[in-house]
Amino acid sequence: MKTQKIDLSALPNDQDTHRGYEEIHSVWIRLSEMLKEGNHPDDSCLNELVSKAQNAMTGREVDFMCNLQSLLSDDSVENRHARLTGGLYKVLMDRHGYKVSKDGGGLG
Repeated sequence: MKTQKIDLSALPNDQDTHRGYEEIHSVWIRLSEMLKEGNHPDDSCLNELVSKAQNAMTGREVDFMCNLQSLLSDDSVENRHARLTGGLYKVLMDRHGYKVSKDGGGLG
């Protein structure tokens, strides 16, 4: 099976999903780059970045991220950083029309 490459820097085809996309994408890029470099933000920086992304999200996306944050509330900042970066990736993929099942940790 051929794997399709998705350019997350491009706006999704569906114009209804454009609002806030660039803001969410920029936060995801910043957190992803930190992960690649082996750097982790402190709690306040991580919370500020995730809040910035959430301000650009739909209610459904905010609910997804809030649920993920509550599940991770007792985890280390390093684990939360990785998992929340993955959550933002799922939001971006969802906006491109690739649905991740809720049972598998997606937006449903």
